[in-house]
Amino acid sequence: MINIVLHGVLGKKLGRTWLLDVDSVHEIFEAVEANSQKINKYFSDFKKFVSHFVVYVDGKILPPYLLKSKILENGNKVEIIPVVQGGAFITPTAWVVIGLLLIALSIVLSIVLSPKVPKDVKTN
Repeated sequence: MINIVLHGVLGKKLGRTWLLDVDSVHEIFEAVEANSQKINKYFSDFKKFVSHFVVYVDGKILPPYLLKSKILENGNKVEIIPVVQGGAFITPTAWVVIGLLLIALSIVLSIVLSPKVPKDVKTN
């Protein structure tokens, strides 16, 4: 049996810990779907928030090309961590306000940090 820990949005939607008899990481997702019927239900949500996963097997990162390989052995601990990329959506109006604030800040900084004009000294 393989001890599986799902982190982040995966753990919230599918359950944090699983104990499954699988041989590969690909089979983990198939087994979770077979036992919960939730992956297909929530998969469109995952596409919006998750671009890829980091998989740890016994504390070591599993290379992506081994996801379908039958390398898991009895007693392994697999941790699947979704990597969320991107950011919050910002409206065009907010971008304009941010741009204007940055322009004002650059003008103020250029005035404050500009060197003073030296005074002329009259000599005979």
